[in-house]
Amino acid sequence: MLWYGTPAADWEREALPIGNGALGAMVFGTLASERLQFNEKTLWTGGPGSAQGYDHGNWRAPRPGAITAVQDDLDTGTTLDPESAADRLGQPRVGYGAHQTFGDLHLDLPDAPATPPPDYRRELDLDNAIASVSYTHQGVRHQREFFASHPDGVIVGRLAADRPGSVTFTLRHTSPRTDFTATAADGTLTVRGALADNGLRFEAQVRVYAERGTVTSGTGGTVTVTGADSAWFVLAAGTDYADTYPDYRGPDPHAAVGRAVRRAGRNHQNLLDRHVRDHRSLFARVGLDIGQSLPADLPTDRLLSTYTGGTSATDRALEALYFQYGRYLLIASSRPGSLPANLQGVWNNSTTPPWSADYHVNINLQMNYWPAEAANLAETTAPYDRFVEALRAPGRRSAQEMFGSGGWVVHNETNPYGFTGVHDWATSFWFPEAAAWLTQQMYEHYRFGGSTDYLRSTAYPVMKEAAEFWLDNLRTDPRDGTLVVTPSYSPEHGDFTAGAAMSQQIVHDLFTSTLEAARTLGDAPTSDAVSRTP
Repeated sequence: MLWYGTPAADWEREALPIGNGALGAMVFGTLASERLQFNEKTLWTGGPGSAQGYDHGNWRAPRPGAITAVQDDLDTGTTLDPESAADRLGQPRVGYGAHQTFGDLHLDLPDAPATPPPDYRRELDLDNAIASVSYTHQGVRHQREFFASHPDGVIVGRLAADRPGSVTFTLRHTSPRTDFTATAADGTLTVRGALADNGLRFEAQVRVYAERGTVTSGTGGTVTVTGADSAWFVLAAGTDYADTYPDYRGPDPHAAVGRAVRRAGRNHQNLLDRHVRDHRSLFARVGLDIGQSLPADLPTDRLLSTYTGGTSATDRALEALYFQYGRYLLIASSRPGSLPANLQGVWNNSTTPPWSADYHVNINLQMNYWPAEAANLAETTAPYDRFVEALRAPGRRSAQEMFGSGGWVVHNETNPYGFTGVHDWATSFWFPEAAAWLTQQMYEHYRFGGSTDYLRSTAYPVMKEAAEFWLDNLRTDPRDGTLVVTPSYSPEHGDFTAGAAMSQQIVHDLFTSTLEAARTLGDAPTSDAVSRTP
């Protein structure tokens, strides 16, 4: 349990995250106007149709001679500083785009207290994946509860009080963008529009229900509940994004969003029960006992501020909580049917988030999934696998156009639109080993689970094609005759050289794992053929 005695004042440090893989929200627990900042993971600018144009990061010219010229220079044993390499190998990043906040749901509560009452409590129950707020005001106990259901594909919120007729609020939507319309009818708020940059269509629907009381829809795109015993809402959202190269577009989201809201039904308890069962089927598999002991009256912010480095049972409680919070976040931001966890999981409150809230594949995407197998969350890797497989088609084009080779490649960072080429940020634009490193998680998934069906159908084809790229692109170092990755660059360390340790290790690991997988599947070359292969 994470819990606090005050509302959140800061999105990143204090608001509480809920998510079902595709949808995420940050719960603030504010009093007069509860705020839920929410996201849908495919709401991205850039890509095909972008006003900037888009070429997946592939060079316009020269190709592939620039690489050969750099390799020739590195053959002499010299190094190349990042700026010079970027001048020769990079290009301006065009149409890359960024993840977008969908906006904020506000629940304006006219009867809420101005300051937190003494018993105010805001919490995130990791066991059940429920964020809640509770307090007593003027003798009435108020309770708010929010969760993101993976089985039903919706975000759910409920407001209740222990005195009949005490729930009154107005629900509305805001966004930093102006590319949408918000309308309300029959207790449903609909937010619909298209991103100005690339025309990506998006829609969210919020259906409000009340126990007793009244529900009215306003002309300004608001829904008001008055005098209810309790009230609850269901939020669904989507876009017309599809992970299909080269267009990355699917059907208008209207039908799917409306269907999700209708299928959620009118029974809040059923939704909650399905959500808890689904979440606990993953989360409850692992317990951690490291001798922790946590006083019941110690909120999480104080637990953090009094941490002394693991010297006490209370310190151990924070460490155990941190471990389980990491598992919770992976479950919340990576479920089948969605994109994988990005740099910020699924949570983003900006139209210009840090590093675009994208997929850095020089380590960060891989890091998100390092706990998946060891912490018994193997099912969360399904979006990762699908994402990597979807990179192969644009990655083949980049391999051919940039390197004149077979196989597939992706560099330092990518987006949902198959950006597999380069940009011109000197210290982080060049990393063709990324595809090889991405396959490592897939092989680890096989090694933990042991499914040769998975290895044959999913992991091995991706690994084999990544290995083919490096069989085409390793170069003999004239100084000692070894095969090296060139040009290579240790990320954020430099300079450009031939055979940087990190590059060699990643490619060696790929070759070793791919050969092992090939032997497991009966696809390995003969030993004589292996001995003659450089």
